Amino acid sequence: MERSVDVAVIGAGTAGLAAVSQVRQANKSFVLINGGELGTTCARVGCMPSKALIQVGHDLHRRQLFDREGIEGGEGLSANLPDVLEHVRDLRDILVDRVLGNSTDQMEEEFLDGYARFVEPGRLQVGDEVIQAENIIIACGTRPVVPPAWVDFGDRILTSDT
Repeated sequence: MERSVDVAVIGAGTAGLAAVSQVRQANKSFVLINGGELGTTCARVGCMPSKALIQVGHDLHRRQLFDREGIEGGEGLSANLPDVLEHVRDLRDILVDRVLGNSTDQMEEEFLDGYARFVEPGRLQVGDEVIQAENIIIACGTRPVVPPAWVDFGDRILTSDT
């Protein structure tokens, strides 16, 4: 199958969704292509889940202030890291669902689930489909890099993909 569009956007993260928003405002035809997990970096692995983790840290730190406030037993509180991370991931899932509910869920034929590959200038292949696009926006995101000197720390290093 082959189709032509004004704009093909590769990547359904923050940049890709912002691009689609602009393309829609310009009344241009488009496809949004995404391989892998959906959800913006902010909602899926960035600022939103990291803020939840930071809040847990603040909550745990406050136990040191309980005695001053007349609350006893704070020194016995501790964090169970696997449970903390499960809480953060549960919250992340809720946030990602909200982001997707306001973006890709509203697309029908415009959304293609798969990886794009250039077959020639202005032409992409996604699975069995070929897309001819006047403009192509590549917004495929990044991955965290752990410096070689830190690799020995193993699972003690937390990245956005932890």
